[in-house]
Amino acid sequence: ACTLGLGSSYAPPPATGPVCYAATGAFLGNTLTSDRAEWEAMQADLRAHPEVQIAGPTVRWLYQSLLECHLLGLRPSPAVPMLTALGGDEMIVDIPAIEDRVARWPGGRLLRVAGARHELLMESHARRAPLLDAIAKHFSAYTP
Repeated sequence: ACTLGLGSSYAPPPATGPVCYAATGAFLGNTLTSDRAEWEAMQADLRAHPEVQIAGPTVRWLYQSLLECHLLGLRPSPAVPMLTALGGDEMIVDIPAIEDRVARWPGGRLLRVAGARHELLMESHARRAPLLDAIAKHFSAYTP
């Protein structure tokens, strides 16, 4: 598509095209958060600051990101501690690919946040608190 001059076109669905999905989408059926208050706060912020809104990916962006993920997947995991967190109701990223990478990462750890969607830090306090605690403990364990 890029060689045909379509690189600056928006990627096809399920990508969102030129519209900022987070600014205009309905809470019901959204893939970002299960917390209505967080969703509404994000939408209010995006309305107040439209300059921070982002649209869906272009064909070129999608191609480059998939290529980079593929190339990184061929490399060995670095020998550094790693914490990855996934929402139990994640619908955006490739969960098996993440599980595979974590399994091949020495010192890697996968934390699942039950009931959470893609934006883990935009979930309810009850879901966010254990995640923030795990992040703080992870960094504290490796701080000299």
